[in-house]
Amino acid sequence: MITACICFRNEGDEVENTIKSILSTTSHTKIMLVDDCSDDSTDYLAVANKYNCEYYRMNERCGSVGTKDFAGRNCQTEYFVLLDGHMRFYEQGWDMKLIKLLDKYPRSIISSRTSYISRDTQGNLQGDKECVMRSYCAYMRFGDGYDFDPRWTDKVANYNDADKTSDVSCVLGACYATTKSWWGGIDGLHGLNIYGLEESFMSIKTWLLGGSCKVTHDFAAGHLYRDVNPNRINSAEIDSNRLLLAYLFDCNTAELSAQLYKRLGLFLYGEALETFSNRLEEYKQIKDYLKSKQVRPFEFILDLNKKLTQ
Repeated sequence: MITACICFRNEGDEVENTIKSILSTTSHTKIMLVDDCSDDSTDYLAVANKYNCEYYRMNERCGSVGTKDFAGRNCQTEYFVLLDGHMRFYEQGWDMKLIKLLDKYPRSIISSRTSYISRDTQGNLQGDKECVMRSYCAYMRFGDGYDFDPRWTDKVANYNDADKTSDVSCVLGACYATTKSWWGGIDGLHGLNIYGLEESFMSIKTWLLGGSCKVTHDFAAGHLYRDVNPNRINSAEIDSNRLLLAYLFDCNTAELSAQLYKRLGLFLYGEALETFSNRLEEYKQIKDYLKSKQVRPFEFILDLNKKLTQ
C-alpha cells in the first residue's frame, strides 16, 4: 500500500479531479489531503469524505514546504508519494510500479516523468489526452545567483534497463515517491522556509546521506502548469532557502551572496539575509546533523550534474 499525499491551497475543483484520476488508475493507494489554509469557497473536507480520504488542515500557512513535510511525517503507510493538487494519471497500476521500485530502492526518492498540461483561454485542458511524456531528468544550476534551481534536461545518466530508471541529481515534476523511514532519516524538509527549492533540498540530502534519486521512465504524471502562481510567494524566502543550502553544504556562500546582492539589490538582498540570519542557530544544528550522517562528498552531485548537462 502507498499513500498519495495531495498538498494544496485554493485548488478548487482540481483537488477532486486529482483524486478521481488517482482512484481510476490505482488499486493499492490511500489518499491524504493536506490543506494549507485554503480560503476559497470549496469544501475540501466534504470532498475528502466523499472519496474516503484522510484530511488535514494546517493551523497556519506553511506553504508547500510545510505541507509536504507534514505529509511525509504523518502518512499512515511506509510508502508515500507527494503530489500537487492539480495532477492527472493515465497509466493503470502506476502505484504498484512505485511500490516495486521502493521495495528495491528503499533509500531513494523516485520521480515519475512529467506530461505538461495547461489551459487555453476558454479554460479547457491542453495536452491532457495526449499524455506525451515530455520531461525526462533534472539537474541544478550553480554559479549564477540562481544556485540550486532545478532545471529539466533530456540527458539520461546511468540508465537501468531492468527497472527503466535513471539517476538524476534532482527530482522534479511534482510526483515524488519515497519511504517514511528515509524521509525521517534525511529529516524531511526541516529548515526550509515556506516555499522554494524543496526538490533540491531533499535530493541533495538523499545523495549525500547514501541514498539515490531516480526518475522512472515507465510512466508519466500529468501536471497542470500555470503561468502565474495564484498564491503569494515572498521571493526573499526562496532566496533565503538558497543561502541555507549553500551554508549547509559548504557551497561557496560568499560567492552566492555576492550574486544575490547583484541580482536583488540592497533591500531585497537584506530581506533574504535577515530571514536566513534569524534561524542561524537552528541551521547550525541541522548542519551538524547532516555532517554526522554524510557518506558522500558534495562533488558526487556535481559530477552527476555534469553528466546531465554535457
